[in-house]
Amino acid sequence: MRRRNNPDIDSVRGTQRIINFSDAVFAVAITLLVVQIPIPLKASTQELGDDLVDGFPMFFSFAITFGVIALLWLKHLHFNNHVKRYSVGLIWLNFLFLMVIAFLPYPTGVYGTHSSDEVAQVFYAISVSAAGFLPAFMWVIALRQPALFHDDVEMEEARHSARISFLMPTGFAISAVFCYVYPPAVEYIWIGFAIISPLLRKF
Repeated sequence: MRRRNNPDIDSVRGTQRIINFSDAVFAVAITLLVVQIPIPLKASTQELGDDLVDGFPMFFSFAITFGVIALLWLKHLHFNNHVKRYSVGLIWLNFLFLMVIAFLPYPTGVYGTHSSDEVAQVFYAISVSAAGFLPAFMWVIALRQPALFHDDVEMEEARHSARISFLMPTGFAISAVFCYVYPPAVEYIWIGFAIISPLLRKF
């Protein structure tokens, strides 16, 4: 029996298992975000209202990270609609990507409880930036191995998707500087890049 020399996961079943496992990690991470939000203890109506207002940073951190993870899942879906097989390098980079995705609830909680602290802002921005750069690098690796793509994929469109994938994480990386220069602008930068990034895919 001859041993195969090609280490790629080139079967539909093997690639689908990678996608299914990735989806499970995304689902767990996006669900764990709500666990970071504390439930107010039994209190009067006035105190409950104050507790909910005080908890706004946690609600915001939950919403922005939910949006970020949703956007990254869409990017992962878009990537997998283009490739028909995974190389060994892509498999391990995908694992690293999933590790950061699973980690995101932690910096989300840190930022939510210390939203006015520059260190918490930088920690959050860098964490999201890392999560965004990894799928962008998956495109870079795949583009060096055209055989990984479906036969009907236009490579120029794939290269465009790769370039767009760098936009959102670059924005979060830049925002880390604004955490010390002008902190009030940071949250608007996050929201702006999270919104603009998927829209540019159409151009």
